[in-house]
Amino acid sequence: MTQASIHPDTPFLRLDIGLMKVAVRGCEPQFTQDLAELYDHVRQPDITESQLDRKNMLVLEAVYSPTKNPFIKRYKVTGDGEDLFVHLKQNEVLPYLEWATNWRVIARCEQFMQIHAASLSYKGKGLILAATSGSGKSTLAAALMSRGWKYLCDEFALINRQTLELHAFPKAICIKAGSFPVLDQLGMPRWERKHYVKAFKGQVAYVKPSEPSQSNLMDTYPVRRIVFPRYVAHQQPVLREMSRSEAAIQLAEMAFNRQVVGGQEAMRILTAICRDAQCYRLETGDIHRSCEMIESLMRDQTTTPVRQTRAA
Repeated sequence: MTQASIHPDTPFLRLDIGLMKVAVRGCEPQFTQDLAELYDHVRQPDITESQLDRKNMLVLEAVYSPTKNPFIKRYKVTGDGEDLFVHLKQNEVLPYLEWATNWRVIARCEQFMQIHAASLSYKGKGLILAATSGSGKSTLAAALMSRGWKYLCDEFALINRQTLELHAFPKAICIKAGSFPVLDQLGMPRWERKHYVKAFKGQVAYVKPSEPSQSNLMDTYPVRRIVFPRYVAHQQPVLREMSRSEAAIQLAEMAFNRQVVGGQEAMRILTAICRDAQCYRLETGDIHRSCEMIESLMRDQTTTPVRQTRAA
């Protein structure tokens, strides 16, 4: 057996995360043990290699990555047989197994328009928090979840291309160390069995989906509000309206699979979504007041966006 191989009798950890069925195994037991604990709420009975349904499952493996120094261990993560992340240290494997699920969704799930965004539901109405990395969208999603919102995903808005509704993909929320004090302030427990590290994010920990977020995972939600958040330290939140056309263009820029869907079709879908939603920019600061402003938006039954709102 080569260093990069896994014994064929090694079972796969089976996870059903919303619509996605995921099978994972590793060259060291710790990798699947960590993942099984993090996702104990969606764990299914382990399966063998002969039981894999490769057409309908995302198949991930963590194996040894060859190094020039035989005394240094490094690992790689593969998805559906393709190398995704290589030369990882042991405490990087879990975060990259986590991230690998996203990559395979992007590659395989063409039935969705895939936007880089957090997505949640408030009393049956869908919210998209569309932003690039470092904007604080994951922390904001966790804060809204702590207030009873149904969390759908912190990395994707998965929009059905036919119905234009949001689907749930409730992965654990990955939080950077800089936001740990906010989680403590919110009284939200962090999950971390060790000091996990992920590329430019540095140290990370996870927040498990709340119980309401784990129920009725096949339900879908119409998009009613689209917010583009940007974290600004030491500032009271400021909310500004934006035009629906501008919002549609920005969503297109954040679409993972725009080229697969086709530029014209993508804009048709996104324009239709924005036409039925209210669209805003939000400069976030104080997490509680930011959440209050977003909740106020969701409670508002009017169709005319506010001009500008600043937290008192």
